[in-house]
Amino acid sequence: MNTQLTTTGLLPLTIGSSEVFEASADLNAIPWSLLGGTVTLKLVDPNGNVTTLSAAVGPTGYSASASWTVAGPAGIWVRAWTLVDSSGRVQVSRQIVFSVISSPI
Repeated sequence: MNTQLTTTGLLPLTIGSSEVFEASADLNAIPWSLLGGTVTLKLVDPNGNVTTLSAAVGPTGYSASASWTVAGPAGIWVRAWTLVDSSGRVQVSRQIVFSVISSPI
């Protein structure tokens, strides 16, 4: 009987699902307060179209989250965060590749 699930990487996101992306803020390996700043998440679809989501900074200022209802098209997408603190310092995360599928089955 199969009682375990093992994956080898990130699970694909399904069109129409609701997802929450989270980021923690560190600058030079030190917790970095984003209180009074802005955080955005850019999503690039397989055709090169960019969707920009505004993120909510957490109550302590050291994290942020953005919600997204997964849109098409299916394929390989890229996401990256832009973090700006109250002094105007900007940091951009490394890009993360993820998959979007039309149906989980």
